[in-house]
Amino acid sequence: MSKEEFIKAILSHERESSAIVHLIAEDTETLSISLIELLQLNESRLSKEALTVTEILENDEAFGCHKEYNEFKWMILAYTNLQDAFPTAIYGDADDKIIFARNYFYYEALSILREFIYCGLNNMTTSARHLVRTFVEFNLRQVYFLERCKREQSYSSMKQYLAKGIAPSNQSMIDYIFPSNTFFKPIKKSIQMILKGLSQSSSHAFDPVHSVRVNGKLRHEYSIDSMLFWLTMYSSFSSVLWPYYLTFPTLLKPRDVIRKFGYNYIPGLFVTEEQHLAIKKTFKDDELLIFTRANPISEELQNLDEVYGSFPDLSDDEIKQTWTEGGTYPESFLVGYAQLIAKMRVMSEMLASKFTVDNVGDLNKSIKTDLSLLTRYSFWRDNYKKM
Repeated sequence: MSKEEFIKAILSHERESSAIVHLIAEDTETLSISLIELLQLNESRLSKEALTVTEILENDEAFGCHKEYNEFKWMILAYTNLQDAFPTAIYGDADDKIIFARNYFYYEALSILREFIYCGLNNMTTSARHLVRTFVEFNLRQVYFLERCKREQSYSSMKQYLAKGIAPSNQSMIDYIFPSNTFFKPIKKSIQMILKGLSQSSSHAFDPVHSVRVNGKLRHEYSIDSMLFWLTMYSSFSSVLWPYYLTFPTLLKPRDVIRKFGYNYIPGLFVTEEQHLAIKKTFKDDELLIFTRANPISEELQNLDEVYGSFPDLSDDEIKQTWTEGGTYPESFLVGYAQLIAKMRVMSEMLASKFTVDNVGDLNKSIKTDLSLLTRYSFWRDNYKKM
């Protein structure tokens, strides 16, 4: 790319807006889809060494933590499937902007997850570690505001956030999201401890034990730590997924969406077996069953069972008649469903970004600061008492 082409690309308003949906039908221990494919990363933004690291992580089973790396990929696939359960309910105080802006936190977090992988693979491991807490917190906000809007049947809390830019503390959001019963106390504690640990190891100035320089590499050379950068995110990922499972129990029980609804499915209401498989892989032993039996999850699943059972099964011909996308009819029902999911994801992410910016556009209009003033002692001497 020439300098002129590079500048033109920077100034362009065009966005990368494609989505690839991975619907997995076969339950295997190893996920064959690469990390780059899962997050649709651009290989041109990775160094030669970064691509070598990726090759080792993906294919060298003798390398340590290969099992955990596969679990990490299943977690990422589960995370990308979460958006398919986001509600499409419209409350009385809705407007075009707020309906789409409510999913902003998730897509911001998804962008941070991609940046984390770019940084880690390119050996910017300290920068990568700093992103983990932000990733956890953005997802906490996503669940909090969706849950609050649902309980209040109103977007007022989201509108207030966009107007003032103030969110509750992490602890307040945790207390709001989770019931105070015995089952959820360990989950609340796990999130609290992970956030505390991330604060001590990366979000602020940290102790020497957390420094990447302790391995003797002083000029950002690749080291064994470079190969294991993702472990910090891996160990924090359950604290991100569990709140979503509570708020959207439909993720925990798959349905035959195509047989019941064809291509006229209700977004956010049910997920298929192929979407659910990655969710199931994030649980160990019988923990999925334990989750589904916990209240209020079990009550919500029972309500969903009744809704699902109230619809008759469609014949193959009836399913085909629900296809309204035009063009060539998909080669299978699942391929057609994947195409609709991909289209929905692209629209949701683009609209969430656009309308969030539109909503907060007025926040900074009154702020006109000469940044050079902030570098002057005289500015702070004359103004610190006013701040």
